[in-house]
Amino acid sequence: MDYFKKVWRYLLVVTVFTSCGKDAVDTSPLVLSYVPIDFSKLESVVAFGEEINAEKKSPAIEYILLDANADIHAMASGYVEALVMNEGIADYEIRVRNKKSPDWLVIYDHVLDVKVSEGDPIDPGMVLGKVGIGQRTEIQLNIKTKGTELSYCPLGNASPEFVTEHQAFMSDWCLEDSVVP
Repeated sequence: MDYFKKVWRYLLVVTVFTSCGKDAVDTSPLVLSYVPIDFSKLESVVAFGEEINAEKKSPAIEYILLDANADIHAMASGYVEALVMNEGIADYEIRVRNKKSPDWLVIYDHVLDVKVSEGDPIDPGMVLGKVGIGQRTEIQLNIKTKGTELSYCPLGNASPEFVTEHQAFMSDWCLEDSVVP
């Protein structure tokens, strides 16, 4: 009986120690598969990693559209974690998480006429709302590990079709691999 007690204790200790440190990077792939805007309505772009000022680079891809009524589509499945009213601009930020890749956060910024609520499930292609103030919207892909949050270029976690559709408009979408948001 002592043998089984020792084995049980050993397994318990191993389980406790191997389940600690869950701040590790989630290696589950989050794949963006649906383009968030209609490229025929796209006027210009602020690339990921483009310099905003001497201390900051863009943590998102910003789409500036020709149509103030353009739809914003979900790029991947997940659920709405939060809807946040932007400070100083009367439009919203929609934060979406994917249950299979919970460390990743997809942010759709500058959205009007929001069609989703907190907790709603999201599917690729679903209309989330309309383009925000200034006929612009941003997509941002963040991951937080060990207390540090970084933004990654969305094209680095995208399907080949998503990348091809973007590159048909321009080639330099990602000036950096990652930046501090």
